[in-house]
Amino acid sequence: MGPEGSFFIVCKLKKEKSDKCSIILIDRVFKNFCTGLLSRLNGKGEIVMKIVKSRPDLCTGCGACMIACSKVLYKVEDPDKSAIRIKERPGAESGYDIFVCNHCGKCISICSVEAIYKAKNGAVRIDAEKCVGCYMCVGFCPEQAMFVHKDINEPIKCIACGACVRACPTGAIYFEEQD
Repeated sequence: MGPEGSFFIVCKLKKEKSDKCSIILIDRVFKNFCTGLLSRLNGKGEIVMKIVKSRPDLCTGCGACMIACSKVLYKVEDPDKSAIRIKERPGAESGYDIFVCNHCGKCISICSVEAIYKAKNGAVRIDAEKCVGCYMCVGFCPEQAMFVHKDINEPIKCIACGACVRACPTGAIYFEEQD
């Protein structure tokens, strides 16, 4: 165990010419653990993040991704507490739309208390201790990928943990490296 509420994880990260183990200090929340493992160093020593992408044409609407996400974020099986949403298209255009954060960072500037930031690994994160729950970012998100739940005081947002990718039976949700 590390400092109060924290723990250390030893991960192998590819370095330019060596393969050393690095210690990553993971903050109090499990969410930080997830995003810390889904980035890597490229040949130039720069962090390359994996982001969740989607192929809506492959989605069956099963909801496995939403259940997996809510388990990671809040340790419950509740699709309403998921940072990924699957919605059936209305009308003649059958199929599903998948709403998930692409970590573009456009929400960062809208936050008046600077609770939203880009982490070292490239993930856009929300500091729950700074967030005042105004939800301006939810309305501002160009991907419509930030959500509100009455039991949670800050927006629900993807942390790029990969639980949804692993849970998706059709490959409709997958990882892609982002430079």
